Amino acid sequence: MVLGVVVVLATVTLAQETSVEDDEVEGCGECDSTLCDFPKNCPAGIVKDECNCCMVCGKQEFELCAHEDVPSEVFLGHCGENLECRVRDDQEEGEEPEALCMCNIEGMLCGSNGVTYDNMCQLLAANSMLEEGATAIDIQTKGPCPTAPSIMNPPENVKDESGNNIAIVCEARGFPIPAIEWTWTRVDGKTEYLPSDDTRISANMRGGPEKMQVTGWLQIMDVQKDHEGDYTCIAQNKLGMAEATSRLNVVTDSEAEKKRKRRKNRRRKNKADRE
Repeated sequence: MVLGVVVVLATVTLAQETSVEDDEVEGCGECDSTLCDFPKNCPAGIVKDECNCCMVCGKQEFELCAHEDVPSEVFLGHCGENLECRVRDDQEEGEEPEALCMCNIEGMLCGSNGVTYDNMCQLLAANSMLEEGATAIDIQTKGPCPTAPSIMNPPENVKDESGNNIAIVCEARGFPIPAIEWTWTRVDGKTEYLPSDDTRISANMRGGPEKMQVTGWLQIMDVQKDHEGDYTCIAQNKLGMAEATSRLNVVTDSEAEKKRKRRKNRRRKNKADRE
């Protein structure tokens, strides 16, 4: 249900600010607004330039910006509507300090177009880039849009020697956050749901690595030949299901020894040919 909140485009709001400040900025000289070109297609709205004279496109979210605590040889620009220039606090020691534009209105939103936006600034930016005559994107609900699961990173095929410990990982996305389950189709064609009564196999799940994502993984301790087969990651919520399959091949000690001998013989042959 639409909340009745109509999103006002940043470009419309800021376009009304056409007055020029009388005070001169050092090094800029006298402002002549008749020489200014009015900016177009500005996702973050429009702001005054370095000299407080002409209107220019505001910096977008996560772009570098001008901050009094971060010296710069060039003017990096002002942040757009509902954005604030903040000094980064996640840099490593010794790195040059940076400031980025960050949204002042946090919280995920579901747009009337069915797209989830991380915050209001991203929804405003999407509106500003619509073609003329297109329907504006309103706020459908607060929070993410309901979404069926999708596999973001499928499990990879694994080939390892018997006796080792292995992990098979799967990442999925959706809202509500999907649950991940596993099935194992053995070499003989029989399918089992995991975890089973095999104490060497455990199934685990945690949130992340990104928003609305979940990671599931199987861990097999002391993997043996009888663990071979197809392992399927199944992500599901009330809106649907997605799955992806990987294959596990286990090399026994005798097979591994034969391969090592073949590789050693090939190296000897190649050396003899070169000589």
